[in-house]
Amino acid sequence: MRGSAVSTSCYGSVLSTTDLARYCFYLPQVLDSKKLEKPLIEDKNLSDLYDKYVAEYQKTVAANKQGLADNIHYLDMTDVAPENTLQTILDKYKGKTILVDIWATWCGPCKFGHEKMKPLKEELSDKDIVYVYLTSPTSNYEEWKKYIADISGEHYFLTQEQNRYISKQYGCTGIPFYAIYNSKGEQTYKQQGFSSVEAIREALEKALDDK
Repeated sequence: MRGSAVSTSCYGSVLSTTDLARYCFYLPQVLDSKKLEKPLIEDKNLSDLYDKYVAEYQKTVAANKQGLADNIHYLDMTDVAPENTLQTILDKYKGKTILVDIWATWCGPCKFGHEKMKPLKEELSDKDIVYVYLTSPTSNYEEWKKYIADISGEHYFLTQEQNRYISKQYGCTGIPFYAIYNSKGEQTYKQQGFSSVEAIREALEKALDDK
C-alpha cells in the first residue's frame, strides 16, 4: 500500500512518505557499505536516484583502491567491519613491534610529530618495528596520497565509521594519537598528543625488550 503523498518532489513527481522514509533510512547505511537489500521504492524517479548514488559510491571506492603502493591501504566496510578494523590491521604485523599513529592531513601537530620522528625512525631502522599510520575521510584523499610519499611505514585510509570505532577503543578524543604494541601483541603505550621523541623512543625500546 502506498503511503500518503507529500509535497516533496523529485524530478517533478510527488513522493509518498513511505518511499521517502525508505530512501532516507536505507541509503546512508548502504553508503556505509552495510549489506542491505535495496528497499522497495515504488516511485521510479526516487528508485533511480537511489541506484545512481549507490553506483557512484561503489565506483569511487573501486577507484580509490586502484594504483595504491604495497604499503598504502584503502579500507571500506565491505572488506572490514568497524569493530574488526584495528585487530585486522594489527594481525598483519604479528611478531613485530608496532607503532600506531592516528593523524590527519589538516592536523599541524600530527605533521610536526612526523618530522620529529624521522631521525628516530632512521636510528631504529635495523629494529623490527612497523609504523602504522591511520587517517580517515576528514583528510583530503588526494592530498593524503601525495603527503605520505615521504613517510616510511604502512598507511591506511579508513572510513569514518572505522576511524570512529578505533578512536572509541583507544579512548582517543583528539589527534595525533599514538599506541605501541610489543611482539606479543600487547599494548605497552598510548599517548594523545605528541609529547617528545624521547618519550616515544623509550616506549619503543621497552616494547622491543618485551619478548
